[in-house]
Amino acid sequence: MSLNPVIDMLGRRLRLAVIGGGTGSFIGAMHRQSARRDDRYQIVTGIFSSDPAKSKKDASELGFESDRIYPSVKALLRWRSIQKRWH
Repeated sequence: MSLNPVIDMLGRRLRLAVIGGGTGSFIGAMHRQSARRDDRYQIVTGIFSSDPAKSKKDASELGFESDRIYPSVKALLRWRSIQKRWH
């Protein structure tokens, strides 16, 4: 057993979506840094603001892939639900 039980169980890091914590948020940056430092998690998407344009801008500046940027929590959940059915 390794020091990372998540990778042992899943064969990969647990994928996370972050809601909130965009530009100017102290706690958002802390959560992103802690997830990476712990090395058990991979943040793959997020909705960083209730303003879709600001959220998209923040996600892009944080380096998220364009196909993983969603305008709202509902859009994220809807898209992920559709993808699960096909994959």
